[in-house]
Amino acid sequence: MKKTDDAAPVTRGDLENLWKRIAKHVSCEVHDLRLHYDIVSENMLQDFNGAFGDRLSQNADEIQGVKARVGAIERRLRFSGR
Repeated sequence: MKKTDDAAPVTRGDLENLWKRIAKHVSCEVHDLRLHYDIVSENMLQDFNGAFGDRLSQNADEIQGVKARVGAIERRLRFSGR
């Protein structure tokens, strides 16, 4: 194989330095991705808690309404002698 340019051959040190740079870059990217994932998951958790919390609140309000109506019916039945 004939060398076609004047570039110096790659040494083991060059490869190790390149590998360190790649590893550092990937590490930073993984950290950024993890941070993004944490933020998104926290936002989703808050959204779900809000949605289900609203639904639970609606159910509690409906239950209170039913209890009030049942109480009124019970009072009517007691006073009517049935």
